[in-house]
Amino acid sequence: MQTVLVVDDEKSVRCALRRTLKTEGYQVLEAESGMQGLEVLKTQPAQVVLSDQRMPGMSGAVFLSFVRQAYPDTVRMILSGYSDFNELTASINGGAIYKFLGKPWDNAEVARHVESAFLYHSDLQRERLLGSFYDSVQEAMIVLDAHGYVAQANKGCEQLLGCKQSELVGTDFLRNHFAFNHKNANKVRREVHEHGFWKGDTLVRHANGHYLVCPISITARTSGGNAEDYLVLLNGAKVQTKLDDLTGLSNRTSLMQQISLDLEQDRNHVLISIGLEHLASIAKNLGYEAKEELIANAACRLLEACPRSATLARVDETSFGLWLPQENATDACVSGIVDKFREPLPCKDNNVAVPVKIGIAVSDDNVEPETLLQHAEIARDATSSNSDKYHYYEARMATEQRRRWLIEKELAGNIDFNQFSLCYQGQVDMQSGAIVGVEALLRWQHPDIGSVAPSEFIPIMERNKSIVEVGKWVIYSACLQAKHWQSLDYPELKISVNLSTQQLCDSDLVNVVETTLVSLDFPANLLELEITESFLLADKLVAKDTMNTLRKLGVSFAVDDFGTGYLGLEDIKLFPFQTLKVDKSFVFGLMNNTVDLAIVANIIDLAKSTGHRVIAEGIEDATQYRRLWAMGCDIGQGYHISKPLSADAFTRLLQSKENIDVSTEVSDGS
Repeated sequence: MQTVLVVDDEKSVRCALRRTLKTEGYQVLEAESGMQGLEVLKTQPAQVVLSDQRMPGMSGAVFLSFVRQAYPDTVRMILSGYSDFNELTASINGGAIYKFLGKPWDNAEVARHVESAFLYHSDLQRERLLGSFYDSVQEAMIVLDAHGYVAQANKGCEQLLGCKQSELVGTDFLRNHFAFNHKNANKVRREVHEHGFWKGDTLVRHANGHYLVCPISITARTSGGNAEDYLVLLNGAKVQTKLDDLTGLSNRTSLMQQISLDLEQDRNHVLISIGLEHLASIAKNLGYEAKEELIANAACRLLEACPRSATLARVDETSFGLWLPQENATDACVSGIVDKFREPLPCKDNNVAVPVKIGIAVSDDNVEPETLLQHAEIARDATSSNSDKYHYYEARMATEQRRRWLIEKELAGNIDFNQFSLCYQGQVDMQSGAIVGVEALLRWQHPDIGSVAPSEFIPIMERNKSIVEVGKWVIYSACLQAKHWQSLDYPELKISVNLSTQQLCDSDLVNVVETTLVSLDFPANLLELEITESFLLADKLVAKDTMNTLRKLGVSFAVDDFGTGYLGLEDIKLFPFQTLKVDKSFVFGLMNNTVDLAIVANIIDLAKSTGHRVIAEGIEDATQYRRLWAMGCDIGQGYHISKPLSADAFTRLLQSKENIDVSTEVSDGS
């Protein structure tokens, strides 16, 4: 029964109010003083109390303050002349009085305010009941206001997150406690806003600095189409882990644990290993802070390319792991990552090219998380960073990996230069067909392993820095051979030698080149050093200084693999090179791909306008040759002109005819 206690020292007022309220269906209790009102409430509870202000012995405000202490759920209203309003303001503001009703009153208005008081009482009871339930459940429950800030948090949050309820209230939960950066937090907000609900497993930070993998749901409570607040349920931690300090991503341990959890429910996932190239040389030349900045920026780019359902982790210093359901269009995802890294990454005042290598392993019923990661990394290591491709793991790759380990072991000790040799591929003037240059290419024949391809041993040499010592041998041997050809009446034949990142960074490179030129009395203008675009930009500052010094000696430079997307127009002005070598991938697609055709045409036009010569490498047939000739390309190189030959075979080729006949295939000359 809805009961109202009316307290007034005038009987006529009590009677009038009793008639009005009974007409509305309320039970009415009466008292002629504050003391009597307190006695009535001891035996007969009332949900609403309506009191006069001016009464003998105890004012209405004092009476209602006692009611508030003894019966906090009772709704308290005061009925008095408007002259008392200022006197009652403090009690109203302090919460002792719910509403002030003026005298003389209007019966309908009184009835309306009493009805409002009963509704308010029901809300209080419901909130108290909900609060009791709220704190009794073991799961963590949080109410966010319309702006995403914590309005309430139950005791379950204290147990789960290790912090007091009061410490959570007022914080931006998604940004401060989820393992999200601001961008991902906004993604969750957007989904809740659009769909009214979000659910997923994510990492939530504990007060001790560790992270908990929790199933979480966020539900919006709306009114009039707008969200009033949000209920967040955290259904208990599954795993305790920690994030990578630099990137804010999951670390290796976290990734392995997440993979284990997912494989228990669904084997249909893929693990993608993404490796960043050239970071060691970047740290050496730009500093450790620059390296860390690049890694952090790379993590941001990867996040942009990742599907929402994916887990991205930093696995080790230079690689990331991406774990996602297989239905998330793996190939499209990887292509998106490759596209993201076509552009150099910002780093302080530089733009630094950081190529990626990508390998993919598909989960199955028998593979464990660590093995799955190993498979993805093996597939990644089988990928060339310059090819913009990726590989899925295949069983044969494990055999190839063991071969790489054996090669690494061989290259880690004393190198037997008798196992190495140079072969030579000719370069012709596209207009006359005359041989005007030759590129020296390193080859390795191991007595036990057999023939080892440059794509196998060069990256290993770069990693263990043995390429520096081998590179000295290559420069000297190539110049020595070219000097021999000069003695055979080929005085203008230019020799090209490839430089790696490690060689370009070696402080002794200038001395090595200068000593070779002087000791062999070799013309500096006939030595051309080729540098891959990505190598050039990975060490921009050192490269510029070293190249300028060598250029003063008379040595020329060519940019290998030009057009693959790393070198900008400003870099053409920055570096002192004379030749652009069009990447063979564009030459390959010249006859059937309009994009490749346009790229080659633009490179040739750019070279002519900037005073550079152009070499097209990878010419496989006469149609490609004729097309490049018509486009005005300066120099041609490829199997249609000459395969890589031994020194003796190339000598016979030089002596066999003055000009190369490019209308038909040329034999290997062996």
